[in-house]
Amino acid sequence: MPKRLQSVVETKPNLSQCKGNLTEAQRGEVIDMIAADPKCGELITGTGGVRKVRFASKAGKGKPGGSRVIYFFHNETIPVFLVGVFGKGQRDNINDAEKRAFRKATRNIVQTYGVEK
Repeated sequence: MPKRLQSVVETKPNLSQCKGNLTEAQRGEVIDMIAADPKCGELITGTGGVRKVRFASKAGKGKPGGSRVIYFFHNETIPVFLVGVFGKGQRDNINDAEKRAFRKATRNIVQTYGVEK
Protein backbone atom coordinates (compact mmCIF):
# COMPACT_ATOMS: atom_id res chain seq x y z
CA MET A 1 0.00 0.00 0.00
CA PRO A 2 1.46 3.40 -0.97
CA LYS A 3 2.28 5.90 1.74
CA ARG A 4 -0.43 8.54 2.33
CA LEU A 5 0.60 12.03 1.24
CA GLN A 6 0.33 14.86 3.74
CA SER A 7 -1.88 17.81 2.79
CA VAL A 8 0.10 20.98 2.07
CA VAL A 9 -1.11 24.58 2.48
CA GLU A 10 0.74 27.44 0.78
CA THR A 11 0.59 30.72 2.70
CA LYS A 12 0.56 34.15 1.02
CA PRO A 13 4.15 34.96 2.08
CA ASN A 14 5.31 31.63 0.67
CA LEU A 15 3.56 32.22 -2.66
CA SER A 16 5.06 35.69 -3.09
CA GLN A 17 8.56 34.51 -2.14
CA CYS A 18 8.36 31.54 -4.52
CA LYS A 19 8.12 33.92 -7.49
CA GLY A 20 11.71 35.07 -7.11
CA ASN A 21 13.22 31.78 -6.05
CA LEU A 22 11.47 28.81 -7.68
CA THR A 23 9.94 28.09 -11.06
CA GLU A 24 6.35 26.80 -11.11
CA ALA A 25 7.68 23.29 -11.81
CA GLN A 26 10.09 23.52 -8.87
CA ARG A 27 7.30 24.80 -6.63
CA GLY A 28 5.32 21.68 -7.51
CA GLU A 29 8.36 19.50 -6.82
CA VAL A 30 8.77 21.10 -3.38
CA ILE A 31 5.11 20.47 -2.55
CA ASP A 32 5.37 16.84 -3.70
CA MET A 33 8.60 16.29 -1.76
CA ILE A 34 7.22 17.71 1.50
CA ALA A 35 3.84 15.97 1.08
CA ALA A 36 5.65 12.63 0.71
CA ASP A 37 8.07 13.23 3.60
CA PRO A 38 7.05 16.11 5.89
CA LYS A 39 10.01 15.43 8.18
CA CYS A 40 12.56 15.89 5.35
CA GLY A 41 13.65 19.33 6.57
CA GLU A 42 15.75 20.11 9.60
CA LEU A 43 14.00 21.57 12.64
CA ILE A 44 14.83 25.21 13.35
CA THR A 45 15.36 25.66 17.08
CA GLY A 46 13.07 28.11 18.86
CA THR A 47 10.32 28.19 16.21
CA GLY A 48 7.75 25.79 17.62
CA GLY A 49 8.34 23.17 14.94
CA VAL A 50 9.23 25.10 11.79
CA ARG A 51 11.59 23.25 9.44
CA LYS A 52 13.99 24.25 6.66
CA VAL A 53 14.74 22.14 3.60
CA ARG A 54 17.22 22.97 0.85
CA PHE A 55 16.13 22.83 -2.77
CA ALA A 56 17.95 23.46 -6.07
CA SER A 57 17.55 27.04 -7.30
CA LYS A 58 16.07 28.44 -10.52
CA ALA A 59 19.59 28.80 -11.84
CA GLY A 60 20.24 25.10 -11.27
CA LYS A 61 23.13 25.69 -8.88
CA GLY A 62 22.14 22.71 -6.75
CA LYS A 63 21.22 22.54 -3.09
CA PRO A 64 24.26 24.41 -1.65
CA GLY A 65 23.49 27.49 -3.78
CA GLY A 66 19.78 26.93 -4.04
CA SER A 67 16.69 27.98 -2.14
CA ARG A 68 15.60 27.31 1.43
CA VAL A 69 11.96 26.36 1.91
CA ILE A 70 10.54 27.11 5.36
CA TYR A 71 7.52 25.11 6.52
CA PHE A 72 5.63 23.91 9.60
CA PHE A 73 4.80 20.26 10.24
CA HIS A 74 3.22 19.29 13.55
CA ASN A 75 1.84 15.80 12.91
CA GLU A 76 -0.32 13.87 10.44
CA THR A 77 -3.59 15.31 11.79
CA ILE A 78 -3.05 18.81 10.37
CA PRO A 79 -1.65 20.01 7.02
CA VAL A 80 1.90 21.11 6.41
CA PHE A 81 2.09 24.91 6.08
CA LEU A 82 4.63 26.33 3.63
CA VAL A 83 5.54 29.68 5.15
CA GLY A 84 8.52 31.03 3.21
CA VAL A 85 11.28 30.63 0.66
CA PHE A 86 14.59 32.41 0.35
CA GLY A 87 17.72 32.02 -1.74
CA LYS A 88 21.00 31.12 -0.10
CA GLY A 89 22.44 34.35 -1.52
CA GLN A 90 19.63 36.38 0.06
CA ARG A 91 20.24 35.28 3.66
CA ASP A 92 21.57 32.39 5.71
CA ASN A 93 18.69 31.76 8.08
CA ILE A 94 15.70 33.30 9.85
CA ASN A 95 16.34 35.84 12.59
CA ASP A 96 15.23 35.82 16.25
CA ALA A 97 12.18 38.03 15.63
CA GLU A 98 11.00 35.65 12.91
CA LYS A 99 11.58 32.69 15.24
CA ARG A 100 9.35 34.31 17.86
CA ALA A 101 6.67 35.05 15.25
CA PHE A 102 6.79 31.46 13.98
CA ARG A 103 6.56 30.12 17.54
CA LYS A 104 3.39 32.17 18.10
CA ALA A 105 1.92 31.21 14.71
CA THR A 106 2.59 27.51 15.18
CA ARG A 107 0.96 27.59 18.60
CA ASN A 108 -2.12 29.21 17.03
CA ILE A 109 -2.25 26.61 14.25
CA VAL A 110 -2.12 23.73 16.72
CA GLN A 111 -4.82 25.34 18.89
CA THR A 112 -7.01 26.01 15.85
CA TYR A 113 -6.85 22.37 14.81
CA GLY A 114 -7.43 21.25 18.41
CA VAL A 115 -4.64 18.70 18.50
CA GLU A 116 -2.23 17.69 21.23
CA LYS A 117 1.53 17.59 20.83
